[in-house]
Amino acid sequence: MTNAESVCMSVVLPVYNVERYLGRCLDSILSQGLQRIEAICVNDASTDGSRDVLDGYAKRDARVKVIHFPENLGVGAARNAGIRAAQGETICFVDPDDYLPEGSLETRAAAYAKYKTTLKGMRVDMTPQGVVTRYDAYSEERTRAPFCPKEDLLSIDLLDHHQAWLFPTDLLRRNGITYKEGMRNGQDLYFLAKLYYFIDAMLCINAPTYCLVHRQGSATNRQLNIDNYINILRCAEIFYEESVLRNKLLFGDYYFNKRIVHALTRITENSINDVDVNAEFDRFIEYGLYLFQKFGVIKRYKKPGYIDAFPGIKLLAALVHEPRGGIAYRIRKANQKMATAPAKPGELPA
Repeated sequence: MTNAESVCMSVVLPVYNVERYLGRCLDSILSQGLQRIEAICVNDASTDGSRDVLDGYAKRDARVKVIHFPENLGVGAARNAGIRAAQGETICFVDPDDYLPEGSLETRAAAYAKYKTTLKGMRVDMTPQGVVTRYDAYSEERTRAPFCPKEDLLSIDLLDHHQAWLFPTDLLRRNGITYKEGMRNGQDLYFLAKLYYFIDAMLCINAPTYCLVHRQGSATNRQLNIDNYINILRCAEIFYEESVLRNKLLFGDYYFNKRIVHALTRITENSINDVDVNAEFDRFIEYGLYLFQKFGVIKRYKKPGYIDAFPGIKLLAALVHEPRGGIAYRIRKANQKMATAPAKPGELPA
């Protein structure tokens, strides 16, 4: 038995009405070269044939363990149930309409056996026809040896794509790291934001470990309302709270800026077809200003060079002064004004 094979890995699969894709996903997990795994499938009260598919696989392969929820509790609750049930030394998460490429678990297990640390591999995004649309790639600095993310500001850029990670199970349990239940979207970002300061060392792997399939109507493509975008700022709030405890406000500002840019980009992309987002955009701005005040951004905003270092924060502040028009128009006008007449200290409302 090799070192990699000595590591038992738990693969958590939340399931809700994905009968059409479930077989391919499970086959991609069970056909991996790494055999010492358990596939913990949490059926979140599916109303299609997903339950029968899971039970059929469990009968044929003892590595498949099925938990049936009596009522629909959401994907966060399903993943948390998987964390509680996991018996593996390590744990990873798979969504049932995606799949694992060949060698995914072996690659992660081999790296974990060598370094005993948190890992992040490459996520490959593709169309249902198998056309690759994007993929992760990491610098040599991130892949040659484990590094301490909480001492490296730019490592915050790695806090996404939770499916491509491998976590020591004890790291999650010891620190009470779980998914935010009831959060419709952004819970993966929330999970990683909570985890960040507890990771003493991590390593990136330049090898495909996860295939995400973008489908019309999937969770990643469905129409969103303003609360979904506010959830992105809630991830910044939890990260800020952890940063304040450790006197790392610069880290909090950096993360907040990233989340603002991410949210405004998605809002701009979706606002044309989303009447609710257009009508309630000011709620997003108000929540952002609430975070400005809660974490003292207003005071730091007035320091020379601050707003230029954080363009997302600068844009959110500028949007306060563009109260009328569609979202794309307001963002465009705010950007134009920032380019021609940069904000001055004190412009942000107190």
